[in-house]
Amino acid sequence: QTKAYGKALEMYSGLVQRYPDVATYQNSLGSVYLMMEKYPQAIAQFQTAIRLDPSEPRFHLHLSKAYEQAGDSAQAEEEYHRYQSLKSPEK
Repeated sequence: QTKAYGKALEMYSGLVQRYPDVATYQNSLGSVYLMMEKYPQAIAQFQTAIRLDPSEPRFHLHLSKAYEQAGDSAQAEEEYHRYQSLKSPEK
């Protein structure tokens, strides 16, 4: 909210280095990159978060947004469908 992206980037980068297997930290770092409009870095972080925890719907939603903002609507749509299927699985 305060747009202190530099501080957030430093904090989450440190957390990712210390705890590389924590998907939530990878996702948070991706969100910082997304807010900074660094789309390739954001996409990479979201992909890592998904690799660590593929069943978390919000990681797919965030990756979808990153692809959309980067101009890759096909990938964005594909990830959004994954998000929807995880959010409300078939019964």
